Amino acid sequence: MARKKQEEESGGSWMDTYGDMVTLLLTFFVMLYSMSTIVDEKWTALVSAFKLDGKNKVDVIVFEESDKEGVKGGDGMFVGAFEDEDPHDGTAYNSALDELFDKIKTYVEEHDMTNSILVNKSEEATPDGSTEESDTEDAKNIFISFNDSIFFEPDRSDIKPESNEILDFFGECLTSVQDDVYLIMIKGHTAKAPSSVVDSRLLSAERAGNISNFFEHKSGISSDLLLPMGWGSNNPIADNDTEEGRARNRRVEIAIINKNSELARNSDFLKAMGVSFDTTSKKGTDFSE
Repeated sequence: MARKKQEEESGGSWMDTYGDMVTLLLTFFVMLYSMSTIVDEKWTALVSAFKLDGKNKVDVIVFEESDKEGVKGGDGMFVGAFEDEDPHDGTAYNSALDELFDKIKTYVEEHDMTNSILVNKSEEATPDGSTEESDTEDAKNIFISFNDSIFFEPDRSDIKPESNEILDFFGECLTSVQDDVYLIMIKGHTAKAPSSVVDSRLLSAERAGNISNFFEHKSGISSDLLLPMGWGSNNPIADNDTEEGRARNRRVEIAIINKNSELARNSDFLKAMGVSFDTTSKKGTDFSE
């Protein structure tokens, strides 16, 4: 009789309780799902963000309520790898120089200076003259070409006072990426003009040096990063026989070399620039080789 009573008391009463709990949880999640909405832009970003353009790997995906300036309140979205805590709306960045490149291009376009300031990005030592961004994955060096009339009067090397605002902007940009830059090359170029009576090489060197001094003393950029060079009229990009061609040849170029780029590890390039014979050091003056 005792054995029969024991068999009657055994059962699955705890299973009933467990089943009720699981059912309630399932109902709860179904309710949450029914109340949710899918934002098409964010879903598309999530799906496509594993690879950007089929090449660049994305390290971070962040959805944050911010507008383009990072101010709370908008429907902002950032996809990419970033270190800044203030992501930008709808833009993919893979490095500080990528962000800098877009910032400079936006500034040039907003100030209607596309005919006098050209911005290019390339992995080579010099840009190819095109304003199109290179589609190479490692293209992280930035090249900016300024018409010399922006900064200087004809045959003069002192910076025009009205140019300080532009130089302040570029100085601020360069200061923000000092930790990511190996070298900032500032190259002055002149044209072969029969009416000019000044030494073209000296003029171009003084112009590059004055811009370098501005960045160092007014923008706070380390002098170790700045390399001013005067090329004179030896590197024309247009025909010196026409006024239009001479106007193109009169220019100032700034090359921002990423410290992680191939150029920063290219001993031949560094030797040609006179930067260093020992690429393991920041900068050197050992010319023994």
